[in-house]
Amino acid sequence: MYGLSFLIAVVGHPIIVLWLIWRTERWDLPRWLVIFVVSVFFSAVLGAITMAISSDFARQFINPFGVRLADFLYDNWYPEAFRPDNWEDVLPWALKYPQAYILMTMALYCSIGAMLSFWSVLRTKVLRRTAGLDIYTQK
Repeated sequence: MYGLSFLIAVVGHPIIVLWLIWRTERWDLPRWLVIFVVSVFFSAVLGAITMAISSDFARQFINPFGVRLADFLYDNWYPEAFRPDNWEDVLPWALKYPQAYILMTMALYCSIGAMLSFWSVLRTKVLRRTAGLDIYTQK
């Protein structure tokens, strides 16, 4: 069943993000900024939805990457050999459940959005310099 959740995350999440980018392009903002704003918004909403779900299976199904990253950081913050008896009390607030889900999802998807924004800017500059075309004015 985890394979289906990864398929939904790999196919479904980009479809939602692309739809949001398509809807927000009318804001008359640069494309790189639209991509980054949409990734921040989508990651915050997805993290909040993940945080509100009480079933671990449903969390894994909706947001497999953010949940696994949050669980990994929660479990491995202190190595097993050096954990104090009250290790859950001394964890940083951001790594405790349920806020770990929202913060790790935002970290993951915002970094992806930042990379795509950088790629959008780089691609535009390379196209303008190599082809000598102004891609924004030509139809």
